[in-house]
Amino acid sequence: MDQLAYSYEGNQLQKVVDSSNNTDGFKQGSTAAKHYDYDSFGNLKVDRNKGITGIKYNHLNLPVEILFDRGKITYLYTAIGEKINKVVIQGGGGFTVNYFDGFQYFMGKLLFFPTAEGYFNAETQNYVYQYRDHLGNVRLSYADANKNDKIDVGEIIEETNYYPFGLAHQRYKENNMIGVHDKDQLFSRIKRSFRRIVVLLMDQFCNIKTR
Repeated sequence: MDQLAYSYEGNQLQKVVDSSNNTDGFKQGSTAAKHYDYDSFGNLKVDRNKGITGIKYNHLNLPVEILFDRGKITYLYTAIGEKINKVVIQGGGGFTVNYFDGFQYFMGKLLFFPTAEGYFNAETQNYVYQYRDHLGNVRLSYADANKNDKIDVGEIIEETNYYPFGLAHQRYKENNMIGVHDKDQLFSRIKRSFRRIVVLLMDQFCNIKTR
């Protein structure tokens, strides 16, 4: 478990120190006297723990450029703030993701589109069904890959459980699942990473002002 100490200046978080030496959970990436910088609107500009050296915003307070030590992420939106494009540049490479009404394209290739019960994996041509808890968290993802109208153990793509305070269990899937379909598992990880990027870099860093 983490053992976190928070430092504030007024109502703005300035520094978080983890004394637990636990590699899971919060990752303290800086020993500087100040970890976070903000603009005049309260939006995060610098996060030294995550190596974010600068964030630029548009007139809607949405991030248009996030600068890291070794790369950057840029976003493009419609006039009403709907995200339609993301470009990630790191080192000598990078990739582009396009969004259109729930459809997501990776480097011009359709990845998935949402359904009422989950999403359709365009690469494996499988419908992936998701069981969510009362908070909306995805707890179980599965697909009938062999089309036999039942779900075998090997067709469970991902299972996630949470501690009462919200942190996901670590290494649970590796210890409790066998025969996972590699493509759907990899795709689920990619999809989850996209979702985390959106949540962390848009909600936490941009729209949520420190109280």
